[in-house]
Amino acid sequence: MVRSVQKGKEPSEPRKAVTEKKGTKTIAKPPPTKRRRKRGVLAKRNIIRHQKDNVRIIEKAPFKRLLRGMLNDLGYTTTGLRHGVVDMLMDYFESRYISTMRLGDILAKADKRTQVKERDLELAADIDTEYRRI
Repeated sequence: MVRSVQKGKEPSEPRKAVTEKKGTKTIAKPPPTKRRRKRGVLAKRNIIRHQKDNVRIIEKAPFKRLLRGMLNDLGYTTTGLRHGVVDMLMDYFESRYISTMRLGDILAKADKRTQVKERDLELAADIDTEYRRI
């Protein structure tokens, strides 16, 4: 930035930076606080976000390893699994998982809680299996 000299005055020393006056106390700014929200608002937002996208809950490679291990334990030797079969099984297991989680959430709400507990999921799994037998 170029300094310009006012007409009629002699150039003086460059101005010093503005400093605080002696004897005045500086008040430290408090750190920014986290925004408080009602319980479960952030979890619901994440659930809605995950429902909109097509991203899988279970990653493909670990699921494929688990599937191979289960088939080997049953006595089947697998040299390779077809791509469509793995996708179909992943869709099925993810839909079962999501329906169990939704039912567990409904059971927790019926008990007037926002947190889903293990007993809710166990009951939801039992209800889900009974419903699928019909």
